Amino acid sequence: MRITILNGTGNIDYLYGFVRGLAALDDLELEVVDCDRSDGIFDDLKNVRVFNLFGDPREGASVPYRLMREMRYYMRFLFYVITTRSDIFHIQWLNRFQLLDRLIFVPLYRVLGKSLVFTAHNVDAKERDGRSGRTNTWSLRFMYSRMDAIVAHAVDSATHLSERFGVPSDRVSVIRHGINNKLQPVWLSQRAARATLGLSPDDRVLLVFGNIEPYKGIEDLVEAVSLLSPGCSVKVVVAGRGRNREYLDRLRSFAAERRVGSRFVWHCGFVAEPDVETYFAAADCVVLPYRRISQSGVIFSAYRFGVPVIATAVGGLIEDVVEGQTGLLCEPENPLSLARAIENYFRDAKWGDRERVREAIICRTAAAYSWESIAVQTLAVYRRIARQGRRPERKA
Repeated sequence: MRITILNGTGNIDYLYGFVRGLAALDDLELEVVDCDRSDGIFDDLKNVRVFNLFGDPREGASVPYRLMREMRYYMRFLFYVITTRSDIFHIQWLNRFQLLDRLIFVPLYRVLGKSLVFTAHNVDAKERDGRSGRTNTWSLRFMYSRMDAIVAHAVDSATHLSERFGVPSDRVSVIRHGINNKLQPVWLSQRAARATLGLSPDDRVLLVFGNIEPYKGIEDLVEAVSLLSPGCSVKVVVAGRGRNREYLDRLRSFAAERRVGSRFVWHCGFVAEPDVETYFAAADCVVLPYRRISQSGVIFSAYRFGVPVIATAVGGLIEDVVEGQTGLLCEPENPLSLARAIENYFRDAKWGDRERVREAIICRTAAAYSWESIAVQTLAVYRRIARQGRRPERKA
């Protein structure tokens, strides 16, 4: 069976584990369509071929260059789509022009006789960001209706697909997100990591990691820190890319207004892979104060390093945080609930045994989120739709 995995210049950490899991199975040939970030990472896998059709995905280039890059990509991509002998197209992430993908390319795949699988990492990213509209909702419904199978990472996402987009439950498979095995720990000590970041060995350090966006609820964390009792002083390291400078300025101003500006350390920029462990090793805990989310890859980076999390009870986080074992849950958009969770975390002595906690989290999550298991479940989806053949077209 030949499978095309369309990555659309999306998350490379997920792609890495997913492809390696599938490549270990018998009788599968994989074609990965992506960009420069996939070059070389699968060279050791004989049954994987990478088609770098996009090139350099960076956004800092000039507008004329980006337009030419997109046009060149779609010409190459169209040729690939027409000529590949793959049986199934598995869409991990859509290309840059999402409406074009949903309304033109998805029907084209069907016309060419391809069976279609879509991984709904975010069921509706624009709804999550508070920017959804009729065109977005309708085009998503149109696309989802033409999938032979949809993979969701949590029961919450599967329910969302059914209730908001009318996807029949028998076409949705809940398959967990895998642990981030692209990150290769060197097991940096907490003291060394903190020294690198200019933090004291005695600080209580919370980490917010990843792109800095409004849906992540960092304002709620700022408010929560202002509500902590005097005996619970923390340092919050915010590390990740913030594309919206105005939003970053608002966050800093809000922290200053709440008189907790000195408790926040802002590292706003892209974090290169060799530097990722430094942030997680320095942290006592990772905080995910999301207001809305389908799933977050940050939690699976935290688990990779054995770091517990404090997260709001939204989306897949409800299922992936095991209360009292891998972290704590609190109410979303409720700074007081978040403040109490932070206080409870530092009050509970069991979280202070760093080595024991790390080993327990790594052991538990390595088994629960193994790519081998994910690959077997995904192969079952491929075989099911292969047996069923192409479904008749449905109206959106």
